[in-house]
Order: sequence, then structure tokens, then C-alpha cells
Amino acid sequence: MRHRLVLLGSDEIALAAFVAARALPAVEVVAVYSQPDRPSGRGQAVRPNPVAAWARQEGLPLLQPAKLSAEDAAYLQSLDVSLGVVMAYGQLLKSDFLAATRLGFVNFHGSLLPALRGATPVEGALALGLAETGVSLQQVVLRLDAGPIHASRSLRPSPGEARAALRTRLGVLAGELAAAALPSILEG
Repeated sequence: MRHRLVLLGSDEIALAAFVAARALPAVEVVAVYSQPDRPSGRGQAVRPNPVAAWARQEGLPLLQPAKLSAEDAAYLQSLDVSLGVVMAYGQLLKSDFLAATRLGFVNFHGSLLPALRGATPVEGALALGLAETGVSLQQVVLRLDAGPIHASRSLRPSPGEARAALRTRLGVLAGELAAAALPSILEG
């Protein structure tokens, strides 16, 4: 059976998970949702975020709505998507959007849930000096970072490890978790 995926992300931390999901056997990525291109850098030139740039480079259908609407949910439903895969997207998903795929949505979150819910789990782990953190793969529900957990992987931050280095390692860990856990989720 061929599985049709939609990917939702904007931040570089999501790339390894998205590459791994796309590489799974019998998977087709039918759309990538990402935040709109925005001014950045010294000259404030309008640039795509890392996920949007990757989707364009790979020739994947890219959608960048500023805010998801009922029309977006209807379009997603028309794509006959098996599963939505989310990491660091930057928008909350509403019930009509969540209902538009056969198996719902899963989210890669940069902490060992239920610890450090929300948008800044990496920064939270560093600020708290946690001896262990990781990536959780959870089913998306209407409440933020509250769905059932499918799988998780942990790692130990190195002494004095900076935010960028920890985010890079967590992104790699998310890619490993995607390759290991998504096949069973796709099989139902």
C-alpha cells in the first residue's frame, strides 16, 4: 500500500525527520506546509525558512499560508493523505485540519514529553540543566503537546553544550526516530 504524507514544519530541526519520512518505502510526500517567506538577516531580504527551501529544492508541492483556514483543510482532505507529520511548524492545527487525514497527525517534539511542552523545549532543557532530554513522537490532539506518545528517544546534553549544537543533535535524533517509528504508525 502506498502512503501519502503531508509534512508541516518551518525550522531546520525538522529536516532530518522529514528526509527520513520521505525515504520510507511506499511513501509519497504530496505536500509540505511551511511558514511564509519572511525578511531575515542583516539586509532584511525576504528568504524562505529551511523547510520551505528544502521543499523547493526537492520539487515538493509547497504551501505557505500565514494562517490555516477551512479552505486549507478542504484542500488537504482532497489530497487523500494517510498521515500528517509535524515538527516545529509554528501554527496550531484546528479540528477540521486534524480530521483531514486518514491517520491524523504526529508531531516530533524536542523533549521527553510530558516535560517541557510548548515552543521552546530545547531552551528549557538547557536552562534547567537537565541531565537527559530527547525527542518524543506523539499523536497530535487539540491540546498543545498533550496527545498519546508513540515513541521517544533520549540523549544527554554535553556539559556546556550550546543551543545550536543541542538542536542539531535533537534534529538527527528525530530523523532516527522517524525511520524507526513511522512505519508502524503508517500500518495503523
